[in-house]
Amino acid sequence: MDFESRMLAVKGIVEAVGEANINVIGIWGMPCVGKTTLVREVAREAKEQKLIDEVALADVTQSPEVGRIQGEIADMLDLKLDKRLCAEERFVYGRGSQQKKRRRILFLMFYLKRKNGVYLRRLLWVIQLMTLIFDARQLRSLKSVQEVQYFFLHCALMGYGIDNLDLLKYCYGLGLFRGIKSLDAARNRVYSLAGNLKDSGLLKDCPHTCCSKLEVIPPNVLSSLVELEDLYIGSSFVEWEAEGLNNERTNASLSELKQLSQKLTTLEIHIQEASILPKDLLFLKLERFKVFVGDVWEWSDKHETARTLKLKLNTSFHLEVGIKMLLQRTEALYLDELKGVKSVLDELDKEGFQQLKHLHIQNNAEIKHIISSRISVTAFPALGTFVLKNMINLEEICLVQLSLRSFRNLRVVKVGKCQKLKSVFSSSIAMGLCLLEELEVREYSIMGAIAMEKDQDGMEDHEDMKLFPPLKRLVLEHLPMLMGFVGTQNEVTADPKDML
Repeated sequence: MDFESRMLAVKGIVEAVGEANINVIGIWGMPCVGKTTLVREVAREAKEQKLIDEVALADVTQSPEVGRIQGEIADMLDLKLDKRLCAEERFVYGRGSQQKKRRRILFLMFYLKRKNGVYLRRLLWVIQLMTLIFDARQLRSLKSVQEVQYFFLHCALMGYGIDNLDLLKYCYGLGLFRGIKSLDAARNRVYSLAGNLKDSGLLKDCPHTCCSKLEVIPPNVLSSLVELEDLYIGSSFVEWEAEGLNNERTNASLSELKQLSQKLTTLEIHIQEASILPKDLLFLKLERFKVFVGDVWEWSDKHETARTLKLKLNTSFHLEVGIKMLLQRTEALYLDELKGVKSVLDELDKEGFQQLKHLHIQNNAEIKHIISSRISVTAFPALGTFVLKNMINLEEICLVQLSLRSFRNLRVVKVGKCQKLKSVFSSSIAMGLCLLEELEVREYSIMGAIAMEKDQDGMEDHEDMKLFPPLKRLVLEHLPMLMGFVGTQNEVTADPKDML
């Protein structure tokens, strides 16, 4: 590399070092072309411009020794390693007063080859851990520096697949949190620490994948865990064995979970066959749950709410006592096939789904109404998202007059392929949707109006109404019989542009 080319390269790299959002700079090239000279010149120039305070150099060979590299870096930066731990777990801290101020450090690693990518990632995590110690400005607002340091250490050891659940297991199991004696308190501490690190820019949300599928859990193992508080199975194990078989069981059954009901506060589970669900499976103390029943649901690690229930039941729903108990506390409810159910609120929760935030109903051929009879409470007071899709026998969302506070929190409504539905709302309900921001109505063959009253008398009270003041998105698609936005069963009385 000639002098002019090298200086141009130095200038470009130094500018990159000064960028606040750049953490790693890689330099590749053929042997003996001047890479080492180049990076040393970068280090000198960066220090002269006061972009950095310290420089640390490390040689990474064909078979890198992580412990040796850690030691070399620690010596250069006046750090101390705990040699009692393995290379990936050594805790690093500063000596003297140097740990009290933030230090900007440039790490230079030489002779990195493509086949050493795994070692490079490990080293980068070690470096990230080291820089935490010097970032006093970001740590100053956190309650316990030592606790945060150890917590961040565990984050670093987990690589790029950081998950709060894994952090909870490791930190609680290793006794990281002093004075914490319950799993629930430990969970809150994990969420708090992770939030603090994210706010400080030291931790970002990383993708997380489910563990590999389990094929066997020996019988009676789960039932023996009578002190268990949290059970996270998800879709990792779905080979639940049915009770009542003549032959001896070779796998776990759902009935074993009955033994955990007195202590269990958190449950994540996917039961693909509804027919094996025990009728008397009750969870009396569940505070957080993610329960999928049926083979149409795709498991995800994302948590939209603390209590999510997804159901496809090809058995009589009236026998599922345990499921009914969960419904009253559910925040996100997804329904597919429900054998024997004609009206959602009347048959699933007569208390009006007081805690429900998201309702999604799909592919159901039996439900005729969402609400079919009068109730003494406000219906769906917390509901923010309401989705109806492919419900071929749904005739009307609500047959009766509701409290004005019902549905008042709705922000998103999406309905489609409900061929017998003549309107989405009554005009009285529509008038109360003062928070609605998004409305989608698609593929209705007989829908004449979006909001409808049974007779003209009901419309006279709403002649001057303006609907959905904060509406940001409106989609009306494939509605061949739509004549207007508001009307009666016999007449459409208003054009959409006059009502919005």
